[in-house]
Amino acid sequence: MAESSESAAEGEPISYLNTVAVPVLASGASTFVTSDSLNNLTFSVNVPLDSRYPNDFGFYLSAPHGNSWVAVGFGKHMKDAFMLVAYTNKDGKSTILHSATVWCTRLMLDLDITLSPRVGTGHVEPSYYKNNTMSLELKDGTGIKDGRYVINAVCHNCKGWNSGNIDFNSTSQPMIYAVGADGLFLNSDAKDAGLRRHDFYGSFTIDLQAASGDPLLFPPSDLSNANATATGHEHNDHEYGSTVHAIAMIGTFVAIFPAGTFYKKVLGHVRWHWLTQAFGVVVVLVGAGLGLGISHYYNRVCSN
Repeated sequence: MAESSESAAEGEPISYLNTVAVPVLASGASTFVTSDSLNNLTFSVNVPLDSRYPNDFGFYLSAPHGNSWVAVGFGKHMKDAFMLVAYTNKDGKSTILHSATVWCTRLMLDLDITLSPRVGTGHVEPSYYKNNTMSLELKDGTGIKDGRYVINAVCHNCKGWNSGNIDFNSTSQPMIYAVGADGLFLNSDAKDAGLRRHDFYGSFTIDLQAASGDPLLFPPSDLSNANATATGHEHNDHEYGSTVHAIAMIGTFVAIFPAGTFYKKVLGHVRWHWLTQAFGVVVVLVGAGLGLGISHYYNRVCSN
């Protein structure tokens, strides 16, 4: 990773870990905290007041580790939003997962986090965003700590993506957030690991002008809500469709169809036999329809 101004001019990101603080810069951060004090999600952002990093921002993200993944996105809705998704990696060794396949590094830090940049295409699983200039740098302090995801990172060249951009002068940048279901840990190093449906989600706005400041003074020691406002209510969500699909398909072949055979072969009730079999066919069709309806929400199904 380049450390000189000459390399920076060539477009290669500079690690904030290796830069010298500029005395004229002041600290700056805007922080959003959800209302639940015990299981809150915390997101803080810093926009460097330094011409060397015109398209970078630093961020801090924390949420309960009991959830399978945690994400925050720049955008009013999932469609076209740029999202930062974090989940536990495969073996507890940190992998710095850059979106650029030609520029990938590892830092020897004792971390447990995979961080994946993604872009939403609608109310479906967001897709991994591949870009040759954008990259993510995990910093010291990142990992699973005291039962929480803790991500301290820099997003290099992340001001724009294929379907949107961030206005660093905005005083009310629209944001979204979500966490995955309890206990279904991904344990993957893959940047495109499959995500199950969110457990809860919400939205907020954040002041990026107030977040301008020295990246070396970020994250702030005070991570209480500042320069950010929740918009609307937090929404609970559950993936009932998959459960109903499984019950319908398995239950039909394990219980309904065998019951129809029992009526005919053992009890000699032909009428009950065909009624039961007809009911089983209807249940199978409903289950199959649910499966097809659910499948378009997930990338691995849609891409195969």
